[in-house]
Amino acid sequence: MTTGKRWLVLGMGGFLGLLDFGFGAASNPPCAPDLSVEALAAFARPSVVVISHFSREGREDGVGAGFIVASNGLIATALHVIGEARPIKVRLPNGRVHEVTEIHAWDRKLDLAVIRIDAGRLPALPLGDSDVLKQGAAVVAYLALF
Repeated sequence: MTTGKRWLVLGMGGFLGLLDFGFGAASNPPCAPDLSVEALAAFARPSVVVISHFSREGREDGVGAGFIVASNGLIATALHVIGEARPIKVRLPNGRVHEVTEIHAWDRKLDLAVIRIDAGRLPALPLGDSDVLKQGAAVVAYLALF
């Protein structure tokens, strides 16, 4: 296995987030370049959330996953997870549930949505730069199973 950069690909439906576990950046976990799959999963897990939306009658109508991209409450997910639904709730790994306060951004072509919850000091994952990912680089896919 090569040394240097290690990537974690977070998959939620059709949406993939590329997370950077290279050297030198302050946001990277303090560890060696040859992280095990278990170590990558353990690092990502506190930032993976469950997203639910509800019908007008209050019944859970759909569920999906996302991950925290900013400690101030921004969460990336697939647009099809939230659709046109309201209300939307986010369950953090510690069990706390927050209502979505804003659809911060969305792109139908990319099937991407960024939502906001009213929370702070959340464990955001470091986003990678897909332009520097080399063909054949080691990646680990992490699917949020709940």
